[in-house]
Amino acid sequence: MIITLDTDYRLDLTKSNFNNLIGFDKEILDNEVNIGSKTPDVSEHTDVLNIHCDLIRNSSVNGEESDIIFSFGTGTLRASYNFALEPRRIIFNPINRTGISSIRIYVTDGLRRPVYLNHADTAFSLILKRVGKNSRIQITSK
Repeated sequence: MIITLDTDYRLDLTKSNFNNLIGFDKEILDNEVNIGSKTPDVSEHTDVLNIHCDLIRNSSVNGEESDIIFSFGTGTLRASYNFALEPRRIIFNPINRTGISSIRIYVTDGLRRPVYLNHADTAFSLILKRVGKNSRIQITSK
């Protein structure tokens, strides 16, 4: 990105994370023509959202163990509009405890930072399935 400033103007990019959005380091720009050293991150890594569930184990995302039960791209979603998504494949993951007294489900962005949903109504459906002789329960998202 290129930012052009009039004579005697400065742009202070040190006070927030706006610099990442437009592809610059945290710096004060004071040249007439300023060229960003990074690729602008207009999506702020929200082009992928991850749904986490604290009940599961043995889930693998990009080769590392995770509690993510569903990831999806946001490219086809429209801001401020409701949507419903279902996984194309249902994968059951073992749960990580013997009894369930609570479930924590949360959403993160592509960098696994919590996503603020602005108090929007949100619903998740989970399918629990008993497997094996020991009646272990496995879980998947729906």
